[in-house]
Amino acid sequence: MLVGGIDEAGRGPVVGPMVIAGVVFSDSDIDQLINLGVRDSKKLSPKVRSKLLPEILSRAREVVVEYVPPSLIDKYVLNKIRGGLNQLEVEVIASIIVRLSAPKIIIDVPDVKPERFKKRLLERIEKRKLLLIVDHHADEKFPTVAAASIVAKVFRDEMIRRLHGFYGDFGSGYPSDNKTRAFIDYCIGKNYFPPIIRRSWATFKNIRSKSLQMTLNEFFKYSL
Repeated sequence: MLVGGIDEAGRGPVVGPMVIAGVVFSDSDIDQLINLGVRDSKKLSPKVRSKLLPEILSRAREVVVEYVPPSLIDKYVLNKIRGGLNQLEVEVIASIIVRLSAPKIIIDVPDVKPERFKKRLLERIEKRKLLLIVDHHADEKFPTVAAASIVAKVFRDEMIRRLHGFYGDFGSGYPSDNKTRAFIDYCIGKNYFPPIIRRSWATFKNIRSKSLQMTLNEFFKYSL
């Protein structure tokens, strides 16, 4: 029996894409994944994830990776499309599912209501015999989902590395990263908004608001 796993990396960053990966393994491969040390990517170092990636890809029967650009994320969040970012994930994951042949697919669900997420998925998938399991923290419970989380994370890290080569070192892209916040502050100061920034994120809005307030303070300081 073939079993699929789907997970994402980069849902929370203010800079860079979100990456969603789907992988399929046979039942006989799952024990091998466990023996290799495949588990939730967040619990592994970048070095270990990179080492595991070729092992995962060589054993996977199918691999699908989707990059979700900031512009599309902003479209769903800023325009308040029903369901927001969760709905966007529904649509991307559904597009991955239809390309996977596994009769059983397990998904690490972002929605607080897994059954709602599952219902929305099924509405977008052509009728076929499919056992769909959606669960919180599935990457901690199911090796196939853990493998998908590693693929998504390594692919995103590689994309971030390439973006550094073009935009300079803006850090990890996460709101808590001082390098990332400094990069956004610099861009706002230059009135330059590269497409890698998620302008719908509160981090961006807060830094822009702070920058505007500082500009106004400077204006009033020298105009009095």
